[in-house]
Amino acid sequence: MLLSFDTDIDMNAAEQVMLRSTIQELLDEGWELDTVEDSEEEVTVSTIEEVIKHIAGIEDYFHIFFMRGGDEHGWISFIPGNGVDCISDYSVSIFDFPKHVYEKVSRFF
Repeated sequence: MLLSFDTDIDMNAAEQVMLRSTIQELLDEGWELDTVEDSEEEVTVSTIEEVIKHIAGIEDYFHIFFMRGGDEHGWISFIPGNGVDCISDYSVSIFDFPKHVYEKVSRFF
């Protein structure tokens, strides 16, 4: 399922699937959204839709922070426009998530 944007965000189809799939995988594994941070501000988020609303118009990188169980924290770095390499980095605490995401987007390549 592709993301539906009502904004001018510049993301290709694979990036849209990777973003939604990554967040959904982490939510399914018990992680909760915490904040989204770009080079200018940090915003508290609790839903995928809130993440999408905040990242609209960001042309540079952004980080999405997650928490689980109150004491476990993790993050991913995302760079719009980098195609399959749009997930540029992530914390060790959520190390296993990429295999699920890449399986879901492999049909684009």
